[in-house]
Amino acid sequence: MPRLPSKLPSPVRRWACIAGRGSLIRFYASMHIGAATQNFFKVENALGTSRGDKEKMAQGPEPVVHKSVFPVPERPGLGLDLNEDWLRAHIASSDTWWG
Repeated sequence: MPRLPSKLPSPVRRWACIAGRGSLIRFYASMHIGAATQNFFKVENALGTSRGDKEKMAQGPEPVVHKSVFPVPERPGLGLDLNEDWLRAHIASSDTWWG
């Protein structure tokens, strides 16, 4: 995990896990790391059409960030069920289906 510069307003070091342009799986994993880390600063991510609608990767209700808050799932694992139909439709042409 990259550490933020020590020039933050607080004398306590803060940690950041930046998901950025990664997949929805990476976003969920980053949220769990953040929830389990003391003085965690933030997870950066972008959802929506401009980022390829990666939230459609989720089976069931799509994940929603509301007012910069995302509830960390409490279900087993990452708390994310994958939509295999969406994954099959968006797999790279050079890859073979692994499911």
